[in-house]
Amino acid sequence: MHSNQSGRSRRQCRTTSVRATRAQRSIKRLIQRLVSAIPETLLIAMILCSSQITMASELVDKAMAARQRGDVYEALKIWEQLGNAGDAGAMVEAGAIYQFDIKTQSAYEKALDWYWKSQTDDAINYTGVMYRDGTGVRQNRKIAYLLFLTVHMSGSNASAITRTNQNLRREIAELPKQHIKEALCYTTDYLKAYIKSKGNLVGIPRNLRASPDRKRFKELGWWAEGEIGPYDCDPET
Repeated sequence: MHSNQSGRSRRQCRTTSVRATRAQRSIKRLIQRLVSAIPETLLIAMILCSSQITMASELVDKAMAARQRGDVYEALKIWEQLGNAGDAGAMVEAGAIYQFDIKTQSAYEKALDWYWKSQTDDAINYTGVMYRDGTGVRQNRKIAYLLFLTVHMSGSNASAITRTNQNLRREIAELPKQHIKEALCYTTDYLKAYIKSKGNLVGIPRNLRASPDRKRFKELGWWAEGEIGPYDCDPET
């Protein structure tokens, strides 16, 4: 009896092993067919993309290491290299070094350039800080308020929104209510143009004023009904 059971067990093990081997071969053939079905140019692009991701990761590590040892210019060189390759996060890092470490007028202008290219929540927040404090630009706290508000209302990065909310609460507490009302009468097109000009835009050009196709901030549907109260805006905003 014991011998028969042992024989059956061995046969079952061999059968299972054979099935596993067949399955492995089948999977391998399937993978080979899938790979062979991929156009050569696409396969090369996938390999290059993977290689570029690895290289970018190594550069990020080098930039962070340089930053930790206080070599901000080496870190800046790497962040700008990545930024020029289209990395939006690296653009913010480069801008932050210009804003918080180098701190010259030309550096502030470069910070604004990198933030404008990045357009991420952190970039918008840091731009707002510069307008709030008058760092490298003419101080304009209404513009700062709108930048913080934009991240708060339409941002997608949770940690950046949390950081921005601290700045927004400060503006709400310190800005006169009339200034907030005036800011909410601006259009998004005006805000973008003002930032692009680095605060040098004079007045509100007609093509940036409110129209049926160009809404004011207070008309963007960000608030519950009656939350900001009804009030009229200057028709030239």
